[in-house]
Amino acid sequence: MGLQEAHLVEYLSSNYDKESDMNDRLKPLLGAMIAGYIVNLLGVTFLYLPAAAPPAMNPLMPTWLSAVFLSLIGIVLFDWVNQAVGDSVKSGVIIALSQIILVDGLYVLNGNRSVMAAAMSVVVILAIWVTIGLAYRKLAD
Repeated sequence: MGLQEAHLVEYLSSNYDKESDMNDRLKPLLGAMIAGYIVNLLGVTFLYLPAAAPPAMNPLMPTWLSAVFLSLIGIVLFDWVNQAVGDSVKSGVIIALSQIILVDGLYVLNGNRSVMAAAMSVVVILAIWVTIGLAYRKLAD
């Protein structure tokens, strides 16, 4: 086999490894997304919304649908962070802390959110992302 053929075989096998790696991650990602969606919907409905101020405008979509939409975006972010970090729970905590600092910290400091609403938000955000990390870890084994 010549040098070009060897490079082609190496290239094709490395792409095959990437595809099979993604296939291996689909089940844990889907399971983690569903678990996160459930915790999100329950946490927002029963913890955050009762403590939060009324919305400034009518929602653009129903709560369940916005949770689906954000779960899809969130699981893609989680997968990207988890590929870099290599620990699913740590990846979830990194995302949660970033979200808490950027949203709850800022909103309390500038007066857009009460301390109680921010505290409920912190609990819900940590619950969502730790659940996603744990579900991913469990299903990836």
